[in-house]
Amino acid sequence: MCGQTKEMSIKFLNQNYRNLIMISINLINNKANKKAFTLAEMIIVVIIIGIITTFALPKFTKSMEKERARRLESNLTIIHSALEIWEANAQSYPANGSQDLDYLNNSLRLNILDSDFNYTYTNNGSSYTVDAQKIDNSYTIRLTEAPIGPTNPSCQQGTCP
Repeated sequence: MCGQTKEMSIKFLNQNYRNLIMISINLINNKANKKAFTLAEMIIVVIIIGIITTFALPKFTKSMEKERARRLESNLTIIHSALEIWEANAQSYPANGSQDLDYLNNSLRLNILDSDFNYTYTNNGSSYTVDAQKIDNSYTIRLTEAPIGPTNPSCQQGTCP
């Protein structure tokens, strides 16, 4: 009996090792069978992202340019209003000559920060201009304030229509 038990336990151990080996092989095969993305699938995804970007980028750029234009219009309106208030109080516009945005901010007590445009204020005594030139020099917007007079065609000989 004793010999039979020993033989049986060896067969049992061999069977267990065989089962363990089979389980290990199955696990390895399962990992190998897991699907990953193929190169073709990755290329298709990149193409789809490219197409979406092609349509989205111009709209984004256009909306950014509209936002810059609204901010520029707002800044010029603020500068114009501040200069008119100054002129109403002092009976003249500030500083003859040409000045930059820092001068306008300091003298008119404004807080305009604009990294897209360079502002230049020019005063000749009775009128002024404020130029806002885009940093890349692509265009310039000019705000002009001049008194109504004989050179202005809307009023002639002291009467306005």
